[in-house]
Amino acid sequence: MSKNTVMIGLFSANLITTTMVYLQVTRKRLESLQSPFGSMETGGKIYRNLVIEASSQETDIWLGDDEGHLVQKEVGVLDTDVLEGHYTVEFGLGTTTYPIHLKGDVRYTEEQIKKGPSCARPIPDIGP
Repeated sequence: MSKNTVMIGLFSANLITTTMVYLQVTRKRLESLQSPFGSMETGGKIYRNLVIEASSQETDIWLGDDEGHLVQKEVGVLDTDVLEGHYTVEFGLGTTTYPIHLKGDVRYTEEQIKKGPSCARPIPDIGP
């Protein structure tokens, strides 16, 4: 084996080791930002993981904010990270609206939400 082959081999081994250490440090940084449930703090704002599972995989899940604006729509399962706060959810557009006060990571089924109180759908102010 030549001297150049040995040098290239050592360089490759060092590069692989450096890359592995970098990936481990990056993973630890990400884990420090995110709990096992998905909460994340960014710029002083806390994002929470919200999972809502409809009773049917064909059911539209409409998530709105407390001012009546659409946040997200999914079919069957909604799995999202949103800011802590007040939200509304409908299972099908124009159906009964239910409030959600998000203070932590949560997982709900449609049945659990429908057992709770309903609320009026907020009307968004779209300005002049």
